[in-house]
Amino acid sequence: MDELELLRASLADSLIVSKGEYQYFVHPLSDGVPLVEAAILDEAAAALAARVPEGSEILVTAEAIGLPLTAAVTLRTGLPYTTLRKRAYGLPGERIVTQKTGYGGAELHLNAPVEGRRVTIIDDVLSTGGTLRAMCSALRAAGATIDRVLIVFSKVDPAELSAELDVPIDILLQVHVEGAKVVID
Repeated sequence: MDELELLRASLADSLIVSKGEYQYFVHPLSDGVPLVEAAILDEAAAALAARVPEGSEILVTAEAIGLPLTAAVTLRTGLPYTTLRKRAYGLPGERIVTQKTGYGGAELHLNAPVEGRRVTIIDDVLSTGGTLRAMCSALRAAGATIDRVLIVFSKVDPAELSAELDVPIDILLQVHVEGAKVVID
């Protein structure tokens, strides 16, 4: 059995939504709709957990869809996780960065003790790199060392962004939108 057999098969049912010129695919693991099936989440979590580098101390994700993915990886690895949230708490030491994606943007707020800690970032989709750039900026400003970035779906070749951010980026599936379908590269 292919390590990602269910995840691959699930892409056939993804719908495509246009957000301006941006072609956005709707999938349970990237959007939480229509339904997040336990078997697909478990398969993705197992593959992500197997890629967390030894010595990583904290898993980090961005709100919102990264939460179920990262929680599932936490259950497999035993590592704690934190979330860069879209709202401010005003806590001491809060780090704020701007996130710009292919279809919008927001402020992200980091409120976790990451200074001097090794972290692994987990996210659902890599397309423009806007969220990842913001996360790396906030984490490094807070004194964390980023071991690796783990992504479920990538719409772009991660090599250039990996070099720009000086961090390994590991993806589960390279995909692109072609017409009304998601195609696995």
